[in-house]
Amino acid sequence: MLVLAFNEVGLGQLERVGGKGANLGEMVKAGLPVPPGFCITTEAYIRFLDGAGLRPAVQDILNSVQVGDLADLKNKANQIQTLMEAAPIPWEVKEAIQAAYQTMGNPPVAVRSSATAEDLPDASFAGQQETFLNITDEIALLEHVRRCWASLWTPRSLSYRERSGFAHDKVHLAVVVQQMVDPDAASVLFTANPLTGGRNEMVINASYGLGESIVSGQVNPDTYRLTKQKSPQLLEQLLGDKQILIQSVPGGGTVEKPVMEADRIRFCLNREDLNKIARLGLQVESYYGSPQDIEWAMVDDRLYLLQARPITTLKQGGRYKRFPSSPDSNDSC
Repeated sequence: MLVLAFNEVGLGQLERVGGKGANLGEMVKAGLPVPPGFCITTEAYIRFLDGAGLRPAVQDILNSVQVGDLADLKNKANQIQTLMEAAPIPWEVKEAIQAAYQTMGNPPVAVRSSATAEDLPDASFAGQQETFLNITDEIALLEHVRRCWASLWTPRSLSYRERSGFAHDKVHLAVVVQQMVDPDAASVLFTANPLTGGRNEMVINASYGLGESIVSGQVNPDTYRLTKQKSPQLLEQLLGDKQILIQSVPGGGTVEKPVMEADRIRFCLNREDLNKIARLGLQVESYYGSPQDIEWAMVDDRLYLLQARPITTLKQGGRYKRFPSSPDSNDSC
């Protein structure tokens, strides 16, 4: 199959839809609030490689990589990406993608890479490949799918596989196409404390707009440390400066905007928000049976689950910086 809906996939199909796609399928099956979408399988990626005759050319470039020479590695990675971004997508792959997108109603979508070695309990490939937000038509969708495939060969990805001992020809790429949500606030929940390793706490990072502002490191978010309960006790909180937000724009893509001063000096989540996010985190962790790193978005008080992956490393011991409450947070928590 070239394309599979989220409700057709799960962890048993990692080799077909990658870690991100498999986890989204599992969460849909669990009844969690995941925006709709579909996975473009690794079979489509393989047909793309073979249809364009890319395998021999890619292997020739890889055979000449000077291991340890970062400049050479970057040059070779760029050569592979250039080949891929210029290659045609086979017609049967195009048709399958277009049909799945039309079934969704052609909404704005996020296009996310999902590698077969990504979002696994014993691997840290998350973030190695590309994500593209607010793609709004079929032509742009196909182009960004191809750019996702090419992102398996960025200098960063190539270097990571070299260092980690993963064979390049054993890692394939699926693509997740997921309906966009335009959140009031978004970002990350850890169902264990990632700094201390504490399993009885949760940590939330949050800011305004799309969570990409936090994931990309562009924003210093609000941070909340809570007891691990459906109605959590707020232990500590730190007010982030939240200087910018990222939001979708009509016609596709995103834009950065400054956050108003009044919003910067208040917390972006209130007590009810924290309770909702905590309950979601407990549901996800219970389903998987291990601490999770969860991306979420809140739109008009409705919470959406965008992604979940295991927390692959939890530090044992260490100190957690104290997060003092803000004097301006009376209506926040």
